[in-house]
Amino acid sequence: MIHIGIIGLGWMGRLHAGYLKDIDDCAVCAVCDKNEEAAREVAAEYHARAYTDHRDLLKDPEVDTVYIVTPQMFHYEIAKDVIKAQKNMLCEKPLALTAEEVNDLRGLTKDYPKKIIIDFPERFSVATQEAMAEQLRISSRAYSDLERGKYAASAPTLLFLFSMLEADAQRVLIQQFMKQVQALEGTDAA
Repeated sequence: MIHIGIIGLGWMGRLHAGYLKDIDDCAVCAVCDKNEEAAREVAAEYHARAYTDHRDLLKDPEVDTVYIVTPQMFHYEIAKDVIKAQKNMLCEKPLALTAEEVNDLRGLTKDYPKKIIIDFPERFSVATQEAMAEQLRISSRAYSDLERGKYAASAPTLLFLFSMLEADAQRVLIQQFMKQVQALEGTDAA
């Protein structure tokens, strides 16, 4: 059984909690929100413990996996605390707001024994699924154009390409799965 703590109980946090309800061997055992009433309400619905400070949730010995579903500006500090607490983590995108913050988190995860997932939910939206289906039907010539950076101009295709990271879009098109993706930020043009 995977015991999950959810930090952030706005609409997205509640959506995640609802999805988890239908997954075998998963249970929401703790929730956290600065709004005490929201924390209590969701905790009662899922028979979980309520917290108003994420650091208290991270001390809960039953929680082995943490979902970070707060506003983006809080992701970095909470992710840092989750890593220090040695918990598995799913964080809504983005993990952090600056390259420095991401690199700091990368440094903390060297030889990290737990799993870290950054959630890119747009891949699973109806619009993206329809665009992916259209994209997979394009001709080999159009695919070659994609490889050269020339994108087809149809609205679903553009939605597909811009709603996901380009590397992920390429993975979907060629049906290969990556183990790791890294990016560097800089101002030098290649």
